[in-house]
Amino acid sequence: MHKQLTGIWHNDFQSKMELLAIENRIIGRYSSHTGSKGVYQLVGHCSGEAPTQTMGQSVALSIYWKNIAEGEKDESWHWAGSMVGQLQHDGKLTLTNVIVVSVPFGSYQKGNFVDKLIFNKSSADVDLESVMSDLPEECSIEERPVIGKWVSLDQRQLLDIYHVKGASGSTSAWLVRGDSEVMLTGFIDVDAEPGMAQSLSLSGYESDEQSAFSLSGMLESGKDTMTLNSWHAEQTSPQDSFMQTRMESTTFRRLNIEK
Repeated sequence: MHKQLTGIWHNDFQSKMELLAIENRIIGRYSSHTGSKGVYQLVGHCSGEAPTQTMGQSVALSIYWKNIAEGEKDESWHWAGSMVGQLQHDGKLTLTNVIVVSVPFGSYQKGNFVDKLIFNKSSADVDLESVMSDLPEECSIEERPVIGKWVSLDQRQLLDIYHVKGASGSTSAWLVRGDSEVMLTGFIDVDAEPGMAQSLSLSGYESDEQSAFSLSGMLESGKDTMTLNSWHAEQTSPQDSFMQTRMESTTFRRLNIEK
């Protein structure tokens, strides 16, 4: 267990993030008191070494902005997102926060909304049973527009989204780049209605680069191509932390497999 990452974190907006980090995997939940209030699931990955005075710890999270607590549903429950950055030796967790607005809500139109969040740990105690108890009952589903194999337009990447759980939108996938295969976990919007774009966020860990990353974006209704932004959490020294998040954009097309 990563003692530095595991715990309860708060940012300047008084949002609370509960993280449990074991090896390179993270599970948790996020409680927000701004915008559409609620409690949200998150999963993620991190680099294996604790932060030092010369190098931070890479962190990438995927979050589904579908409230798992009681509350009045609104269109923001369709959104997914990424939180990517690093934990520094001074105890500050700085994340680039990306919200994928797949369905317009209020003044927010479709697009990627980006800001920076700084978290400080308020407690080292996280109750795994409590974190897991809020999860909705699950059932596996086979048919959603985004499920299937996707290949990048340059033929260098294959994304296989093969498993989605119906209630939570929890998703598993593989990303293949040359000889590298990375297992991804994350979420898709399982409640997207016909005609709606479907948001998704997936996170993984590249052991060769010791870098966690998150893919996020949306699939437009009726389309066989989608553009995902890959947010890489670079490990940097404190003085180079302004370069801690690297973004790349990749367009994928659906790979039709003939039977």
